[in-house]
Amino acid sequence: MAHDPSKTAVTYADAGVDIDRANRTKKRIKYLAHKTFTRSVLSEIGGFGGLFAVDKAKWVDPILVSSVDGVGTKLKVAFEMDVHHTIGADLVNHCVNDIAVQGATPLFFMDYLATGRIEPEITEKVIEGLAEACKHNGCALIGGETAEMPGFYPDGEYDLAGFIVGAVERERIISGKTVEVGDVILGLASNGLHTNGYALARKLLFEVGKYTLDSYVNELKGKVGNELLRTHKSYWPAIKRLWMVNASPPWPTSRAAASPKICRECYPAAWLQSSTWARGRSPRSSNTCSNWEMSRRKKCSVPSTWDWECCWSCHQRSSRKPKPSWNAPEKKPSPSAAS
Repeated sequence: MAHDPSKTAVTYADAGVDIDRANRTKKRIKYLAHKTFTRSVLSEIGGFGGLFAVDKAKWVDPILVSSVDGVGTKLKVAFEMDVHHTIGADLVNHCVNDIAVQGATPLFFMDYLATGRIEPEITEKVIEGLAEACKHNGCALIGGETAEMPGFYPDGEYDLAGFIVGAVERERIISGKTVEVGDVILGLASNGLHTNGYALARKLLFEVGKYTLDSYVNELKGKVGNELLRTHKSYWPAIKRLWMVNASPPWPTSRAAASPKICRECYPAAWLQSSTWARGRSPRSSNTCSNWEMSRRKKCSVPSTWDWECCWSCHQRSSRKPKPSWNAPEKKPSPSAAS
């Protein structure tokens, strides 16, 4: 078919893709990402790939650990409440926790954001949350993709996914193989649903329970929407602190703490019942606790409670180990010892 020069050429803008707007947005993203850069980052934002150098002076025999994930239907709550600055942190912290299961230190992160029409303000809020969480976890945001796909997503909606790479020394890989009878599992408390189970939660709350995002629930001491949007918590700062105090052996076998997912992966043979998931005793329960999360926590609500996040300073000042309030099975003597 011959081209009619009298007709104006069809452009990307006619198709719903605004390249100029996208480029302006990406310049702002570049600024936010730079704030997370470490000396190991060798590339700039905007290239076809990100370059990252593993610090040979820091690592002896590093093994790379990678993971990819999304935020899921928690995004639906964010869309309805028009809150976008927390979603980025949800994604980063989720991925950080995933590789922490195997003992990995987060190194760098990459994101993928796709939408029907790029809204610069919303996109910037999302990426700002990503960058802040990356900086908090000590990993660099070295690149990503922002895709404008007209007609693919409803107006005002987007999808978000992330890819993380971390490292762990070969001899410190957490696999659960050294777990034995008599080991104690200590749990770090969650601050909410994180990014898990939102399809079920939304079904129960909005369809079955007939709640709305603005409904106030006395048991939660807050509105449903605010509770559902609580930021996915990163357990890495707490885990890292424990590693610094007890460098060897790997922390899951040395009575350290674990997130629920870490329990599931590293203690596959453990059967946890709510009746036996009891709280232990604090070595010095009368002390006022002061720790790295003091800005969000008060003194222990229960004086006799052993809580790794609330009573960390108490634990540091005591040489005694907390005794679990449940009766752990005794370790059977080895055949050589019995003889």
